[in-house]
Amino acid sequence: MKNLLYIFFTVCLFACQSEELTIISEETGNELSLVPPDSDEYLTYRIDDQMPVSYSSQITCMLQPGQISISHVADNGTQEQHEFRLEFGKPGGLPLGLGKYYVINGLKIHDYHGNLINNDHSSNLEAEITSIGDKVGDYIDISFNGTYIDEIGGEHTIVGLVHAYRDN
Repeated sequence: MKNLLYIFFTVCLFACQSEELTIISEETGNELSLVPPDSDEYLTYRIDDQMPVSYSSQITCMLQPGQISISHVADNGTQEQHEFRLEFGKPGGLPLGLGKYYVINGLKIHDYHGNLINNDHSSNLEAEITSIGDKVGDYIDISFNGTYIDEIGGEHTIVGLVHAYRDN
C-alpha cells in the first residue's frame, strides 16, 4: 500500500469558506486535489488523475448506532444507474463523534467515468468527521481518502468530501 501524506487547508474568498483537500503520495509524489462545488449539499470525489465526480442532489446521510452511511443513487437517463455508497464507524455500535475512522464496511461506486468499485475489494480508506449535526436537517461534514484495489487488481487513490444534511 502507498504511504500517503495528507494536507488539509482552507481557502477563503469573499467571505465564503471552502475546504480544499490534497493528498500527496510519498512513494510517487503524485498529488490529488479536490475543491468542493458551490452547493448547499454535495458529495464529491476524485480517483487518481480523473476529473472530480460531484453530486448535489439525491444524497442520503444516515446515522445508526456506531455507523454513518452516505449514499447517492441516480439513473442518468440511459437506463444505467450510478451509485456511490460509503459506510464507516466503530465496531460494537459505539457512539461516533468528531475524528478519524477506518472505512470498515467498504466503498461502492459505479459512476460515469467507468469506475466500478464493490465493497468486496480490499481498501485502506479513512474517513474524518469534521462536523456532525445534532438533529435531522443539520449538516454532517466528512472527508475521506486512501487507496483501494479495483475488480482487476489495480490500486487506486481516492479523495472525497461530503457536506450533507443529516436524514435521521
